[in-house]
Amino acid sequence: MLRAVLSRNRKAVRFGLAFVGYLAALALIFESFDGAFARLYLRPTSIVAFFLLKHLGVEATLSFANLSEGFCDLLFQAITYRITHSCTGVFTCLIFVAGVLAYPSSPGQKFRGLLVGIPVFFVFGTMRLALMGFVAATAPDYIPLFHRYIMVMVGVGVALFLWIWWVDETVRPQTSRSLPA
Repeated sequence: MLRAVLSRNRKAVRFGLAFVGYLAALALIFESFDGAFARLYLRPTSIVAFFLLKHLGVEATLSFANLSEGFCDLLFQAITYRITHSCTGVFTCLIFVAGVLAYPSSPGQKFRGLLVGIPVFFVFGTMRLALMGFVAATAPDYIPLFHRYIMVMVGVGVALFLWIWWVDETVRPQTSRSLPA
């Protein structure tokens, strides 16, 4: 029974195994280069979000004293919020990267997917942090709702949307696009 299901869905099984393999490899890379991810992703995302908050009139202080430990602190008067890698959307980005790498496509198509996707996730992470900072400054009681539920669902939605868009527009372009009349 299982063998029949697997043989009928060979492409899906191959994609699923490749996806899990790429996720594992990316997790190992992330774990091995945590400090580089902190300097190259966590820090710039936090800085841009901090300046967005300042532009919105939110008074805060950003501290990188613990960046080597994988987090920074955003301080609002008497409240401190710890910004970790998961706050920036980097793990959702890695899920997208694994999906692009696992999908059967050419190296050029994969490169274009990563070239578009990674900056989109930087913008998403920045906007996520800025929104969370705004909520923290204006309605701190809603932080658990936004942090645990809303932003996680939005992140998954962004990853799925971007990946499906990449497949539809880059990997499987429509051959019979009609011209507007």
